[in-house]
Parts: sequence; structure tokens; C-alpha cells
Amino acid sequence: MKKVVQKIIKKQSKEKYVTEERFDAFAISTARRFDKMDARFDKMDKSFETLIKGFQIFQQEAQDHRAAMSALTHGEVNHERKINELFERVEKLEKKVK
Repeated sequence: MKKVVQKIIKKQSKEKYVTEERFDAFAISTARRFDKMDARFDKMDKSFETLIKGFQIFQQEAQDHRAAMSALTHGEVNHERKINELFERVEKLEKKVK
């Protein structure tokens, strides 16, 4: 098909106006280029989808981690508070005993 298009272009390159055959040849070559670009865009779309899924998984894991750490931090703060209260009570009891 390429050779046919090239022959038509060579024959008509001297002509001043675009003929129907020449126009059709250019339309075919343009359509092929668009098909190639569509295939490339499809590959890129698949790559982007994979990346987006990876980012979503990473984001969900980060949220889960933050939630777990938040619960642990609150638990630790509560335990520290209780321990400090117990130390204060023990100190008061020791003062009473002396």
C-alpha cells in the first residue's frame, strides 16, 4: 500500500491541485498514524491505571497505619496518665506512713 501511495504522490507532485486519489492516499496514511497513536495511548492508559491502583493501595495502607498508630498513641497516653496517678497516690501513702 505504501508503494501505491508513493507512486501516486510522485505522479501528482507536479500537479497544482489535489486530486481525489491523492486526497484518499493522504487520508489513508493519516488514518494509519491515528491508529498507531491510539494504540500508544491505550498502552499509556493501562500503565496509568496500574499506577493509580498502586497509589490507591499505598494511600489505603497509609490510612490504616495512621489509624493503628493513633489508637496506640491514645492507649499509651491513657496508660501514662494512670501510671502517673498511681505514683502520686503511692507518694501520698508513703508520706502518710512516715
